[in-house]
Amino acid sequence: MDLKAFKQALETFGKTVVAKSKKKLPNNKRLADTIGHEVKNNKTSFVLEFSMDKTGLYKDRGVKGNDPSKLPPGARKYNKQQAQQSPYQFGDGGGDGGKLRDGINAWITRKNIKGSRNALGQYTKRKTMIFLISRSIWYAGIKPSLFFTTPFEVAFKRIDKELAKSFGLDVEKMIEKASKDINKDKKK
Repeated sequence: MDLKAFKQALETFGKTVVAKSKKKLPNNKRLADTIGHEVKNNKTSFVLEFSMDKTGLYKDRGVKGNDPSKLPPGARKYNKQQAQQSPYQFGDGGGDGGKLRDGINAWITRKNIKGSRNALGQYTKRKTMIFLISRSIWYAGIKPSLFFTTPFEVAFKRIDKELAKSFGLDVEKMIEKASKDINKDKKK
């Protein structure tokens, strides 16, 4: 069964989701470059697969903190879980091997963040800033950005009609071809 229009509708859906997801990541070109899709045909069905770097999953869905009540009571995110519905969580046994602190150190350098001054006028040391930021992220989590989920859900609301229409076009073409073949056979 040749379903060219149906496959094209899936391709269009995939391209739309990928393009809009990338658009929502203007400051993260490295991650945006890893987002893609592929439509596979395995004789009995079509499969649409999306792909991206693993960090994209965490950025999209967020990460639950280990325990926001362990932050100091005056902290901005004290007792506030950043990603209630996320399937990912800090402290679930996976371990990050220090990557969180390494990433924060690189971010501080990239953003050229200078430490704030204390009551004596002394700057906060870089190690202290890394510790404070990573502690906040570890306990409170990472808020979901939904850069992929939102475009997917918006496009998915319209896909039913588009797939039904394209499937109907493909079936129409097959019926026309079959009737032409039948007419040819009758003429012989």
